[in-house]
Amino acid sequence: MPSTTFTDRWVKSVKPEPARTNWFDKKQRGLVLRVSPGGHKSWLAVYRVKGQRKLIWQTLGDYTTMTLAEARGEADKALRAAAKGRNPAQAEQERRAAPTVNEIAEAWFAQHVSGLRSAGEIERALRKDALPYLGDLKAASVHRRDVRAVVARVVERGAPVSANLLQAYLKSLFSWAVDHDLVPAHPFPRMRRPHRPSARDRVLSEAELRTLWGLLDNGHARTATGRAALKLVLATAQRPGEVAAASWDEFDLDTGWWTIPDGRSKNKLAHRVWLNSPARAVLEALPRKGPHLFPGRLSQDATYRTGTLSHAARRIRESKAGKALAHWTPHDLRRTAASLMTGAGIPRLTVKKILNHADPDITAVYDRHSYDAEKRRALETWGREMERIVAGEKGGEVVRIA
Repeated sequence: MPSTTFTDRWVKSVKPEPARTNWFDKKQRGLVLRVSPGGHKSWLAVYRVKGQRKLIWQTLGDYTTMTLAEARGEADKALRAAAKGRNPAQAEQERRAAPTVNEIAEAWFAQHVSGLRSAGEIERALRKDALPYLGDLKAASVHRRDVRAVVARVVERGAPVSANLLQAYLKSLFSWAVDHDLVPAHPFPRMRRPHRPSARDRVLSEAELRTLWGLLDNGHARTATGRAALKLVLATAQRPGEVAAASWDEFDLDTGWWTIPDGRSKNKLAHRVWLNSPARAVLEALPRKGPHLFPGRLSQDATYRTGTLSHAARRIRESKAGKALAHWTPHDLRRTAASLMTGAGIPRLTVKKILNHADPDITAVYDRHSYDAEKRRALETWGREMERIVAGEKGGEVVRIA
């Protein structure tokens, strides 16, 4: 086999021959320049692993992307590893065969996440904020600095709670991958959350509610759907996610009740909500375009999402008029409604029933309808309070409901 002392000039000028030619470097033992009849040039390392007789030819790279100096360095590393009994070619094959983050994520979505209630939110968060940056990396090579970088992007756009969730989802993904032998170890088992949540106590004042209602009426959210959903959260004091995913068959406008089924309520119990005047006004103004009150933008069979509701709120906050209000979220509207109900003299127990908070008492399972009368009176009172606030009228005398 031909050999010579390689130089950059010689490697560039060497001509192809009718048969494939392997040139050996006299300066670096084991380095080969392979020239094909068509003129393609590639670097190889040739060696025997300690204790084995078989000669191994390992491709190092293409001449156009790897310099002579780099090829000599890679060949030297390969020969040193072989002298210690390791097979660098086999290690490289295993590295190439190792799954990427995209591949383990797809398996995780299909085999684990799909059965969870929050499957849609988890998959959307990873596809939007993590996989575009981590997806092509080998899962086994991901470092905590990689995860910290993608989470930091979410914090920087002003969504610290979403950043916490994204990090938790990624932690769960890699824990599952370790359990299924897809990665050898978890890359960040004890990484601090980017944001330490505090108990929220944001309650909008009457003046702020009046301003906000005007913004909702004047189209400061991107769509009428988002504005209507936010109004319904405030009118009913229900969870934004339960409002966003509501379907028309849950509403009985003849009797005046909205029944959230057990499969959608947070505590897994069916929940009845009285529709006061502001809630009815929102419903009557909504067009029926499918089974859901707030259909998805791309499909009428897809429900509106909590994240989309948060996006609608953000657009209002970022509008010129909306900047006059201190930061608020869709969930703050639910808290505001509850706070103003108690301020209007409605007993806390009744407000708790309206909010559908979990009740540890076993008898709560059997008396789900026993507070219907109280909830109806309370939500009617809240509806009148809302109308008074929006109209800018002064508050009247507080009437305590028995």
